[in-house]
Amino acid sequence: MLSDFINKKSVGFSLIVFLALLVYYLTLTPTMFWIDAAIYLTTIKEFGIAYPPGFPLYIIVAKLWSFLPLPGFNFAQKINFLSSVFAGLTAGFLYLTIRKLFENNFSFFGRVIIPSDSKPQNRHLINAIAFFSALIFAFSHSLWYQATYSEVYTFHAFLAVLIIYFLVFFAKEGEIKAGLNARQKKFLFGVFLFYGLTFANHPMTVGFLPLSIWLIFSLKKAIPANKKFFIFLALVFLFSGFLPYVYIPFRSLQNPVMDWGNPENLKNFINHAAARHWTGQSNLFVLFDRKFFENLGNWLSLTYHQFYSIGIAFILTGVIYLFFKSRRIFNFLLSMILGAAFWGVVYITGEYESWLIPTYIVMAIFLAGGFYLFSSWILNLRLGRLNFLSKAAMAALLIFLTLSNLKNNWLTMDRSANFYPEEAGHNILKSVEDGSIVISEAGAALNSIIYNQMILGEKSDVIFIHRNSFWAPWMRQNLKKYEKEKGLFLPDLDISEENLKDKKKQSEFNNSYLEAFIRGNLNKFKIYTVMPDVFEEIKIIPAGFGYKYSFRDKEPNVDDWNFDFKISKFCDLSWLFKKECFETGMDMDNGKNYYQPPDVQIQSNKEFNEIRAGYASSYKNLADIFSFQKKFSEAAYYYERAVNLLNENFTEEQKFDIRMRLGVSLLNGRQYKKALDYFNDLNNRYPNNKEINYFLAAAYKESGMIKEAMGIIMTALKIDQNDKDFQSLLGIIIKEKGGEAIKYLSPENPAK
Repeated sequence: MLSDFINKKSVGFSLIVFLALLVYYLTLTPTMFWIDAAIYLTTIKEFGIAYPPGFPLYIIVAKLWSFLPLPGFNFAQKINFLSSVFAGLTAGFLYLTIRKLFENNFSFFGRVIIPSDSKPQNRHLINAIAFFSALIFAFSHSLWYQATYSEVYTFHAFLAVLIIYFLVFFAKEGEIKAGLNARQKKFLFGVFLFYGLTFANHPMTVGFLPLSIWLIFSLKKAIPANKKFFIFLALVFLFSGFLPYVYIPFRSLQNPVMDWGNPENLKNFINHAAARHWTGQSNLFVLFDRKFFENLGNWLSLTYHQFYSIGIAFILTGVIYLFFKSRRIFNFLLSMILGAAFWGVVYITGEYESWLIPTYIVMAIFLAGGFYLFSSWILNLRLGRLNFLSKAAMAALLIFLTLSNLKNNWLTMDRSANFYPEEAGHNILKSVEDGSIVISEAGAALNSIIYNQMILGEKSDVIFIHRNSFWAPWMRQNLKKYEKEKGLFLPDLDISEENLKDKKKQSEFNNSYLEAFIRGNLNKFKIYTVMPDVFEEIKIIPAGFGYKYSFRDKEPNVDDWNFDFKISKFCDLSWLFKKECFETGMDMDNGKNYYQPPDVQIQSNKEFNEIRAGYASSYKNLADIFSFQKKFSEAAYYYERAVNLLNENFTEEQKFDIRMRLGVSLLNGRQYKKALDYFNDLNNRYPNNKEINYFLAAAYKESGMIKEAMGIIMTALKIDQNDKDFQSLLGIIIKEKGGEAIKYLSPENPAK
């Protein structure tokens, strides 16, 4: 059916999809990416059950896609590329939609009047507007972000653009009368089918609610005269949204590893599909408060990053143009924007940006409308011989906007050599024993573990648990399979429905459950954690990337810190396809934050920093061990690596402590010149700090610079002449250097 609609426009459609896929392929993630990507990959691999609400349509489609032979693609790349395909198709169908709007002179449910500027000689420019508007969207920040790794959002964007596409074709048939013709019915079938499918893909489909109201209101004349047909459409809508969920309980009965919420009975299935663990929480929604307006501002800021100044100017022009040109199409597009934006703004999520992608689809249509008005105005000036130049200038501007998006987003989106997430999971698993339990507060760490276990086959018998999710019924239900299989102890604790909606109560329950869980399992299992909690009578032993719980004191094993690192590479597109690349790595980028894109994917950036902080803590723990063993050179080496990775996950007091440990290790390791330079730098960072000044004086003393050492000591004793640390250091210097030191004593100092 779709091929009938594409016909002569297939060349432009194919070229857009090809160019988008080429760019996405060149920047494709080679393994997993942060957030939920690992969960999707592992769920698809074994055809399991994803976290609530299950996203069944995406899982089914991706599982079928995984059977396709794609030479040179590993499993993760194949699923990552599926996101690219959906993003490319979204841009392609956006092009077809804009073309059809141009052909209809933006008429919507009305008689089409062909304008003078749509004559054959000007169609090339009109086609160019549609073509490049679609490409600008294809290379926009939010769509590209989702197009290079396993996620549901480009699939949702694809379904959204198909809804718009079929509605535009439905509207081109003219006014809605009591009797619908065959073509109108065919297009409406497409609208209801793809709208229904969105309910099996992601809950953000609620953003189409204003569109539903607008559509039903628009069809009010036709519904009474076509009752049977609309009953059929209602069934299509319901079954297309419901049928993909049917596989969930049947597959759950087979107890796959990824069996979130154990939805094999009716109660669990309803809870899972309805995602009650989050949709019922009022604290996840905001309306007309500070957070609401903050989100609204973020949306406006993000819109700028999709299209930038010139693009925004044309979008606003298009909004004004379509408002006066066709109020019906304006209302239709406005309902799409407001619906998607409203849910993106009121719902608190770490993937906020992704919910807003449908708004950018509509904005790309407004962009084309604005450029259409601008080009029509230029052509109507009748510039004679300059007419060709004016057309060329407009085409050049469209190309410039497209290439600007390409260049501006390349560095942020280029994940073609990004191994950080896989690397994190690999190094965590290297730090733990077979058959152990790993408890993590950082979702990225758990996702990395899952991926390395189920896709790469590393230590698949390790049980992974999210420390902050015990409050969720589906999480505790998901652990029950280990109760039977491995004898895992699960505390007989529960949280009431009322307390489920209270974050403080959730936290209190998590703490109680975690302590009972650890105490009940510690005699049978080795239990590790990435972020340790302190419990009475339970020891915390540093172990590689994390920590090990124990009832007894044990010596840490330095072999646990035998990490493996892959060199990651990020490239900046300097001009067209000329790239400037630099190599970096989780343990070697010296805190320069190369991988900090200016997006609002807050969760992925936050978890990246948590992983970096995990490495910093690991190096600090290893350095502490070497320092205790009086191996100060090794201690200084690992303290320095920790310092290089310090970020906002550490308090200022923690940062200061680790930096001081590095300096003291340099001093104790007799690296006096390096210690002296280091404490001088530290003194500039923390001026007038007594502790730094003490060790700086000691470094001067060991370097033979007695005058400088005495100057610091005299200054300190002027402030507090009874300071025992500086008095002791002064005594040591006088004893060792005698007269050379005494001549620098101040006359008023009692030590004289």
